[in-house]
Amino acid sequence: MKTKQFFRFILLLAFLLQTGFAADPPKISIRQLKTILRDQGFSGALDRDASFRSLGVFDCGANKYRTFYFVWSETRPDGSPGHGQQRIIFIGAGNKYFGSYSIEDPPIRVTRDVIVVSSDAYGRNEIRCADGEPSSDYNSFGK
Repeated sequence: MKTKQFFRFILLLAFLLQTGFAADPPKISIRQLKTILRDQGFSGALDRDASFRSLGVFDCGANKYRTFYFVWSETRPDGSPGHGQQRIIFIGAGNKYFGSYSIEDPPIRVTRDVIVVSSDAYGRNEIRCADGEPSSDYNSFGK
């Protein structure tokens, strides 16, 4: 009887893995994230003025991406305003840096299949999946 239950469990597990019901990608520490970005061509600053916040998993069907909100604000000794930037960063399977979107304000809403940001000059305000990847038609996708 136990052999039959074990066999059913194995079949169920194989089915779930085959249909894309696999677990989310493993979490990435900030230290790991900075190393990945530094080694794979991220063009943003990764110094002490950079901060990251995990946004969770962006689900594009068979492809899942870890997403992070990146903020860099220059610290000036005199306290005056400096340069800065904000991005949404995508890390794919095998800790591969997929790319980032430059944004003006923090994301308004983040779910597993859409990231809502303030509108760009063309009125677009959502990042969605297209062909298993984050859409590249959003105004400011790049490295």
